[in-house]
Amino acid sequence: MAEYPKFLYDLRYPAPLGARQTRLHTVDVVLPRAPDKQADKRRIWLIYIHGGAWRNPHQTSHGFQPAIRQFLKAKNKDTLDSIAAFASPNYRLSHNAEAPTPDDSATWARHPDHLNDVLSALEYLHQTYDVGSTRGYILVGGSSGATLTYQVGRAFGAPFETSSSVNIPAPLALIGLGGIYNLALLIQTRRDIPLYREFVAGAFGNDEQAWNRASPAKNIPGAGGQIGLFGECTALAVLVHADGDEVVDADQKAQMEKVLIGWVGPQFTLTREEQSRSIIWRASGEVKSVRTLVSKVFTGSHEELWEAPKQMVECITEAIHIVGPKDSSMSGSTRRPYCPCPYRKFKVSKFGTKAGVRAV
Repeated sequence: MAEYPKFLYDLRYPAPLGARQTRLHTVDVVLPRAPDKQADKRRIWLIYIHGGAWRNPHQTSHGFQPAIRQFLKAKNKDTLDSIAAFASPNYRLSHNAEAPTPDDSATWARHPDHLNDVLSALEYLHQTYDVGSTRGYILVGGSSGATLTYQVGRAFGAPFETSSSVNIPAPLALIGLGGIYNLALLIQTRRDIPLYREFVAGAFGNDEQAWNRASPAKNIPGAGGQIGLFGECTALAVLVHADGDEVVDADQKAQMEKVLIGWVGPQFTLTREEQSRSIIWRASGEVKSVRTLVSKVFTGSHEELWEAPKQMVECITEAIHIVGPKDSSMSGSTRRPYCPCPYRKFKVSKFGTKAGVRAV
C-alpha cells in the first residue's frame, strides 16, 4: 500500500499546441491522503504558480513546498480535510543572459507562452485528477506568478490574450502575492533600474501596447467591463502586498484593487469592512453570485511572502472558508456552496502559440 502524503515530482504535462515539449513542462503534485471519491467532492485543490520575473531558473514549482509542509503538519485538521491535494507547475522561461541555464527552447519563451503552459498544466490536472469538475481549485501566485494567476482568471471572462487549446473550468478563487498587474506602471516607477525594463521586454517585447494587453489591471473592455472580468464561478479575489517589499511597489496592488472593486459589483451594492491589516469588499445578491475582494498587507519582504509561509497559509485558509463547499458537520459554517463552472474552450489560430489569439 502506498504511503501518504505522497509527493509526486516532475510529472510531465503536454506542451501547448504548436509548442515543442521541453524539460520545464512539468508539474508537482502532493496527495495528502488516499483518494476518496465521496469525501473528495467537498475538497479543494490548491495550485501555486511560482514567480521569478518570468526568467529566474531558481524559482520553480518547489517554491510551494514550505507552505505545503505547514498545511500537512497543521494542528487544525479541519483545514487539511478541506484540501484535496496540492499542485505547482513549471513553465517555460524567458531568456536570461545572466543566468547559467541550458540554451534550449525552454528558456526562450515570450508571452503568451508562459500563460499557455500554465493553462496546459491545468488541463493535465483536470484530465488526470478531475480538478475543477467535482472538485474546485484555488490559484495562488507569487510575484510574476501572481500576474499569471490573474491572467488565467481573466482568460475565463472578458476577452484576454491567450492561444492555448485547452478545455478547463475556472478557478473558485485567485490569490496574488506581491503581484505585477500593470507592466507599464512598473517600468515607470522603476525607471531608474534598467533591470525591470530588461525582464519585461524579455517576456513581453518592447511594445507598450503589448504590455497593456497582457496586464491584468489594463485592457478592461468598455464601461462596467470589470463585471465580466473572470469566469462565473470565480467568487473570490485576494491581493497581498508586503509592508517591506523592496521589489514590487504597493501601487501595483492599488491598481488591481480599483479594477476588482468594479468586478465585485456596482458601487451601491458594496459593503466595505476593515479588519486587522485587511480590507474586505462584498456585494449583496443571491448566494451563487456573491463576490468578495480581500486586500491584505503582510509583514516582511517580497520573497518572504512565500518563503516564510505562515501568513500565506493563513490567507489560503481564509480563502478556503469563503469559497469551499459547505460541510454540514462544521457547526456555524458560512462557506459558500460549490459552484460547478462551465468549461471554457480556448481557440487556436493557424499561427499557433505566437498569435496571441483571444479566448472565445
